[in-house]
Amino acid sequence: MNTIIALIIIGNVMILVGIIFGAIPKVVNKKIMVEWLDLVI
Repeated sequence: MNTIIALIIIGNVMILVGIIFGAIPKVVNKKIMVEWLDLVI
């Protein structure tokens, strides 16, 4: 039962992330790239 609930939550989070990427990909990509560059440097 716990694994089913966990998988449902993970699936819903992934769907929300996908919707956000689909709606505003340029803004999201800029924020992610800036954070990655800070981590790499």
